[in-house]
Amino acid sequence: MISNALSVKNSINGELKIMSNVISFKPDERNSAISNIISYVAYYRSIISDNEIIKDWNALSWGGIYRFTRFDSSDNRNCNQPLNESFIDFAKAYIKCSILFGKRKEHTKALRVLKVLEFVLLDLVGNANVNECNHMVLDKCASIIYEKYTKSVSANTCKELEKIINALKLNRMIDLPHLDWISPLRFKARKSWDGYDKNLKGHSKLPDIESLLIIASIFAKKDEELSQRDMFTTSVVALLCCAPSRISEIMALPSDCEIFENDSRGIRRYGLRFFSGKGYAGDIKWIPTEMIPVAQNAVRRLRMLSKNARELAIKMEEGYEKFQSQILLSVIDENKYLTAKEVCEFLGFYREISNDYRRKIKGITLNGNVIKHQDYSYNLKELKRLVYDSKPKDFPWFDREKNIKYSNALCLLNRFQLNEINDTYNFVFEKPTVCLFSADIAKSGDSDKRFINIFERYGFNKKEVKEFKINSHQPRHLLNTLALIAGMDGFDLARWSGRQCIAQNRYYDHRNHAHMLSLMRGREIKVENEKLPEARIDDLNILKNGAVIVSKHGYCRHAYASEPCAFYPENESGTNEERFSSIHRRIREKAISDREEEHESAHKWCEFHEKIKIKEL
Repeated sequence: MISNALSVKNSINGELKIMSNVISFKPDERNSAISNIISYVAYYRSIISDNEIIKDWNALSWGGIYRFTRFDSSDNRNCNQPLNESFIDFAKAYIKCSILFGKRKEHTKALRVLKVLEFVLLDLVGNANVNECNHMVLDKCASIIYEKYTKSVSANTCKELEKIINALKLNRMIDLPHLDWISPLRFKARKSWDGYDKNLKGHSKLPDIESLLIIASIFAKKDEELSQRDMFTTSVVALLCCAPSRISEIMALPSDCEIFENDSRGIRRYGLRFFSGKGYAGDIKWIPTEMIPVAQNAVRRLRMLSKNARELAIKMEEGYEKFQSQILLSVIDENKYLTAKEVCEFLGFYREISNDYRRKIKGITLNGNVIKHQDYSYNLKELKRLVYDSKPKDFPWFDREKNIKYSNALCLLNRFQLNEINDTYNFVFEKPTVCLFSADIAKSGDSDKRFINIFERYGFNKKEVKEFKINSHQPRHLLNTLALIAGMDGFDLARWSGRQCIAQNRYYDHRNHAHMLSLMRGREIKVENEKLPEARIDDLNILKNGAVIVSKHGYCRHAYASEPCAFYPENESGTNEERFSSIHRRIREKAISDREEEHESAHKWCEFHEKIKIKEL
């Protein structure tokens, strides 16, 4: 068990921060399971980490994400009772280990499973000692999970339970070291081919083209013709249509995201530096040539919207002394107490009627505190300190994992900057939320009744015509489908989309039936100049197993785990010829021999070969 916590000077920002260089827990083979659990908990508890979520070990809630409370069959959020004292430290150690070494950003599914496990241990065993897990406990867990969640969620949750049991076995923290439990829940998503209609309408995964064209027409307007809200919404949609992106990736773009490079043919290309939302890490999304002006205009507008907020963040990064010396230099006496009007004007709020100043101040909050509305409540120095302390808790990091600061966040906004009713807080900046963006393109009524979306603001979405809407993920599906139609290969598409697994491409493939049919008809196998390897029947003199299929046309080898071919041409088996008949006999004898030696799954191949024998007779 080794832990090496290093204090390292960050060369980028000059800050002193704790970096963890940690080797995972190594159990002592001589110890009992309970002793290894105690060591496991002590080991991960002792690790120093710069992750804000896991700094306070004793807290019942970590970062508002992980709540170590009891399982509640109706709703886990309703329960405030802590996990059993003999289980809670193990649960925290496991979650901390997952955060330190896991590939995912969040591990709430693992905590969900741990809560069920604790509940079942207390019910069946009478205590919450995780070393006492057995088949009965785990089957009961699977049963509860199945009753509480949908089929797909249940299957995924039970896979997480398998991982936890494997971790217990690996770290020798279970009394049954050879416990071999496999989740009984399986869910196979049945995907029927659901392609785009030729008129580009009516697909749930793809955007409504008319709605997209409306947003494009608004984006094409001049800057002075757009409100800040319109500019923000249309610019984000434009970037979503330039390259297949998740909305979280657009919101987390750095201000200096643009990049130019020459390709292998010397052509100058334009791309955006991005960080994938699902563990793909950083890369460049190259923008198609036709969309480069669109992307550049969208980035320019977002940079313009965030300019004031980013400049304020830069001043705050330099510390309070530099910050307070750079604002409102015209006032010489900082100790002079200000009237309500002067406070409002300092914060950037102007009113024609003097009484409106006090009314405005009553609604202002800084750092969670309501500003006092009486005259002479603050001097300038106190007001500057209030403003400085109102910066976000995670300041200066907009996204620490991606190394993006507030001062370099492309989509950073001042508070209420996009709100046409409330005044903008020029001295307060915030991260834009996905909801802030989604509400502006969603179906009216799906968002706040008091809020009108971008389609309604421009006279669309009237009752007598269709209701226009899109969601942020639909352009990603559209671009993937168009790329596949254009012939982009799977690897390039997965990389362009920021996708770890190429197999996930199929969920974004919505080509229509006509296109797929023409694609299949257009593929001709050209073999006239290509010499194919010849399969020799003599190769079957050596049999590794009886999972072999032979016909007059050739043979194919399998493993016993595979299912015998359901479309085997029995009339073409060749059993009426001595040469083929002897081969069938040898394969059948090999399968019977392996079955007698209790080789797993050999019996089904014996049955297959017996059917061929009967056909021969």
